Amino acid sequence: MAMLQVEELPALVEEYQRRYSDRDERHRVIHEVISGQWEVSDLNEDPIEKASANLIQVASEDTGDSAAVMPSIRVKPWKNTERVKRQAVKQEMIAQHYSSFSKVDHMLSPTVQSLANFGISPWIVWPDFDEMVPVIERRTGRGCYPEPGIRTNQNARNVVFMREVPFNALK
Repeated sequence: MAMLQVEELPALVEEYQRRYSDRDERHRVIHEVISGQWEVSDLNEDPIEKASANLIQVASEDTGDSAAVMPSIRVKPWKNTERVKRQAVKQEMIAQHYSSFSKVDHMLSPTVQSLANFGISPWIVWPDFDEMVPVIERRTGRGCYPEPGIRTNQNARNVVFMREVPFNALK
């Protein structure tokens, strides 16, 4: 076994630092290219012309944005009398107020994205007793477990939201 000479030590440390510095720079460039930063330069400071965007994320966002046009809320009167028409107009105004209060138009795009990506995008409705309105909130589908026995294309009636699930609960 050869002994390390003291005189060689500075050169070894310098080589070690250079190698890891080069590696870190390569990792930075790769990370920036993958994350879609178009102003990335290579080691020779030449701009990298082609970078791959995250096409799955871009497609998901485009789908969510295009499918999430806020629908207008209309209530059709069930009878053609003036009293029933006035009731329908009041119900329509109430529904529009609830939608506006909960900012439903802001929830539609992420809801569609989540439905396309994961097949689930739960909303919850709870009463706001101070404002006297129902509040609609979107929750993440991660950690959302519908009632047992639910089948594809069925609406869940009861769900539980958990961050940690005990192993014995996954039966």
